[in-house]
Order: sequence, then C-alpha cells, then structure tokens
Amino acid sequence: MNRKKQKQMIEEAPVDKMDLFLATHYRKLLLGVAVLLVLFIAGYAFKSMNESKDQLLVNKVGQLEMLFEFNGTTEAQLNDFVAVANQYPDAGDYINLKAAEVLVKQGKMDLVDIPLSSAGGDFKELADGLRFDIGMGDVNPEQYLTESVMTPLWYYRAYLAADDAKKTEILTVFQEKYKENELLKQIERWDG
Repeated sequence: MNRKKQKQMIEEAPVDKMDLFLATHYRKLLLGVAVLLVLFIAGYAFKSMNESKDQLLVNKVGQLEMLFEFNGTTEAQLNDFVAVANQYPDAGDYINLKAAEVLVKQGKMDLVDIPLSSAGGDFKELADGLRFDIGMGDVNPEQYLTESVMTPLWYYRAYLAADDAKKTEILTVFQEKYKENELLKQIERWDG
C-alpha cells in the first residue's frame, strides 16, 4: 500500500511550475477571465448604444429635412426646423446650413440670413461659400486660400471676385498649386 500511495502522490504532484501556478491560482484566473468578458460585453453594449443614438439623430434630422424641403417653407416651419438645432446641438450647424440651402432653392432670400449666420463649426466654411455664391454679405474668399478643405473652389471664387490686377496674381498661384483642377481649366477657357 505504501507503494500505491507513493505512486498516487507522485501522479498528483504538479509536474512543473506552470501546473503549480494554475493549481494555486485557479479561482483567481477564472475570476479574471470572467471580469474581462464582462468588461468586453459592457464596452460593446456602450458602443452599440452610442451608434444607435447617432443613427437616431441622423434619422430625425433627415425626416425633418425632408418635411421641410417638400412641404413648402413658411417662417413658422423654418422656426420649427431650426428649433431642432437647439434640441440636437451636435447637428445644429448642419440643420442651420441645410435650412439656408432649402430657402435659397425656394427663392426665399429674405429668410436665408438667420440660419446662415447661425451655422458655424465645421459648417462655417460651407455657410460662407453659400453666402458668397448668392451674393449675400461680405465674404472674402482669400481668407480660405491657405487653410481650407475646399481651397481650389475658394481660388475660383477669389478669381471671380478680384479686380484685374489681383486676378493675375490669384490665377498664377492657382495654376502653380492645382494644375489639373477643373475650375482652373474653366477659367482658362473663359480667358481664352
């Protein structure tokens, strides 16, 4: 019997340090894996909730935009549409810019200034572009020639707004920076 006990004891004893570590810390390791799994699930749920909130915002703004665009525009409807910008500040600049675009399409230029002046943030450049294109307000296109997302378009606008002496300077820089731009080709076709 002594031998059997000795043989069993040898078999039960950990073979190496890893087995010894796993045997002594089994519960801690299992708890750690469970905590990591719970954290992963919680993170995924949080990410999904945020994405669904963003999607709800996009859907709400889209619905209001379509109603605003297709049902005609009264001052009351404009105010209702722009009021959504207060409810959803993340989309406020877009809502104001879109309201201005719809009013321009419908020829209601007397109402355009309110939403255009409220559009800011990432949409300020677009609002200034729309303001310049419809000839409303003093927008200097040269302010966007250095740091802009739409620099070639601003060169084009600056060229159109400049006097003869300044046109040559703007055209030269435009040609150096954007040789293959379609707006530059359009200017060159006009100037012959």
